[in-house]
Amino acid sequence: MAIAVDASLEVVGPNGSRRIPAGKFFMSTWVTAMAPDEVLVAAHFPVWPGSCGWAVDEVARRAGDFAMCGTVCGIQLDGQRVSRVALALFGVDSVPLRARATESALIGAAVDDLDLPDIGAAVAATLDPPGDLHASAGQRRRMAKALVPRVLATAINEAKHA
Repeated sequence: MAIAVDASLEVVGPNGSRRIPAGKFFMSTWVTAMAPDEVLVAAHFPVWPGSCGWAVDEVARRAGDFAMCGTVCGIQLDGQRVSRVALALFGVDSVPLRARATESALIGAAVDDLDLPDIGAAVAATLDPPGDLHASAGQRRRMAKALVPRVLATAINEAKHA
């Protein structure tokens, strides 16, 4: 979620505190931009005004397990048009990813004209996820293809009723 909404993460160490943009915080699996003597103390999330909706969904083998694939969506509407969108995926790379090309393409679009399954397919086609004992690369792409339309639909519905 932090990467999707351009949050910043505050860390504190012997040299004081500093904020790290979420997009630069995660370096790779299990590696962050924190120094060994720093500790994470806060997450700062920007507040989106107006008609906004949010959704998070993931696929995991069991509740509480790490996600094999997950998606986060925030959407802001101006009437029936998308004025702001954030779409991120996790479990498909060593760090969470933003679907920036899709975000750009959605700005200004009429929500009733969106073909959510096509958007999911387009996002999935851009991914090059790793395969491991939990899921193959192809399975992760198929999960993303299914999850992206679900989070978009949920976020849009919430924003319409905000």
